[in-house]
Amino acid sequence: MRLAAPLCISFLALALAACGDSDSPETAPDDVSSHMQEHFDKVTEVREALVIGDLEAAREPATWLAEHAPFADLPPAWERYLDSVRVSALEVLAAHGLEDASYATATMAVACGDCHLQNGIAGQFGGSVEAPDEETVKAHMQRHQWAIERMWEGLIGPSATAWDEGVGMLADIPLGAHDSVDGTSEGNALEDLARTVHARAAMGFVADTVEKKAQVFGDVLAACGSCHQKAGRVVERSGP
Repeated sequence: MRLAAPLCISFLALALAACGDSDSPETAPDDVSSHMQEHFDKVTEVREALVIGDLEAAREPATWLAEHAPFADLPPAWERYLDSVRVSALEVLAAHGLEDASYATATMAVACGDCHLQNGIAGQFGGSVEAPDEETVKAHMQRHQWAIERMWEGLIGPSATAWDEGVGMLADIPLGAHDSVDGTSEGNALEDLARTVHARAAMGFVADTVEKKAQVFGDVLAACGSCHQKAGRVVERSGP
């Protein structure tokens, strides 16, 4: 359910090559493509670490984003977007909890989306993968993953359609308490966290600016990470 990164990056490379003054324009697209692919991969790694509640795992890709050398022939008009990504990456590194790190990650996605929008390459992300519709715990969590991907695509694309699809899916009826801890205090806490994820996602319906969407995504990402953190601790305690 990953976004269609190579397609978008190829458009990005062509756009940058057209704007640049490289002495070797025939090689510029590959160079820029590789550089921007690295950006996409690292930003995605930060998000994927936070969605499972692993703040420490987010620090390595965030460090790369904050400290790596920029592409030499990058047009000046693009520098401010990469500067925004670096600032947000530093905020991830400085974060003491999931919420701060999640908000910073959402602002990274917005910077990428603004860059795509301003340079005429918006809407090139995403595919036609459908969310599973089986009524199982596994399928429900896969729908969560699908929804997060679509909301992320809505910011980084940017794509209003993808955002609405992700919000609509994630705001659906929450999953009940897990069978393994059903009836326990941990089970009740997990159910509350799951409902929090859905309730925060529902705020995406009324988020009418990119800043508000970033806030909603940060809230959802932090709630997902908190739920996964707690679920992992419950599994550890209930294991053999």
